[in-house]
Amino acid sequence: MLVNPDAAYSHPYVAISNSTSRIIHICEAHIEIMDASDSHYFEGNYMPTSRSITFNLDLLDELIKNYTGQETYKIITRFTEEKHSTLTYHSPTNEAPKDYDIFVGYPDERTEVLVEEIYPLMFAAKEAALHADELEDSQN
Repeated sequence: MLVNPDAAYSHPYVAISNSTSRIIHICEAHIEIMDASDSHYFEGNYMPTSRSITFNLDLLDELIKNYTGQETYKIITRFTEEKHSTLTYHSPTNEAPKDYDIFVGYPDERTEVLVEEIYPLMFAAKEAALHADELEDSQN
């Protein structure tokens, strides 16, 4: 959905689907995936568009579950040189969900592998949402 320019808070694009309770906020600087109930998403702030993206949430879920052992999480990936992401999940050793910053150069090989696996998924979704018009023009 496209942002309504009169809305107080928004990302340029929000991806929603009837097949999940999660929402994907997309902008040039980052992409954020969370449960819709935790979001500042209000349908009236966006205008429907025919543009759609394909995003493999199952693959992302599998990668994160293999890393954290948890099925519930939220993630924000920033499109920086460091491929910085903040992964929020409820670890069994914590009383509440906690933010974990992961990035290229993180001093743990397993974490570095996760970063390298999730970043292309997130970047492809951003490109699909923000640059669909440019891609259509270049293919014609």
